[in-house]
Amino acid sequence: MEWILTFENGNLRLLLNAYLPVVALLSLILLLPIFFEWVAVSYERRKTQSDIERSVLDRYFVYQIATIYISVTAGSLWKSAADIINHPSAVF
Repeated sequence: MEWILTFENGNLRLLLNAYLPVVALLSLILLLPIFFEWVAVSYERRKTQSDIERSVLDRYFVYQIATIYISVTAGSLWKSAADIINHPSAVF
């Protein structure tokens, strides 16, 4: 994988690091409602369209809240860990 660092002056590496995670997240966001609808229809055996949509929206809302909570918590922990590693005497 060393060729990625030198291919077109590292532009491919920049492309992979900058855009690939965003595309993966957008793909997940696009596919989750479809998966949630499949779960509501096939597994939960919901019959009416309004009941299916309610189930999809409930699950998607919980997913978004969990994602925001995890992102904020992970970012805060990452910053704190970096501060502790860089300046260990400032902890106490």
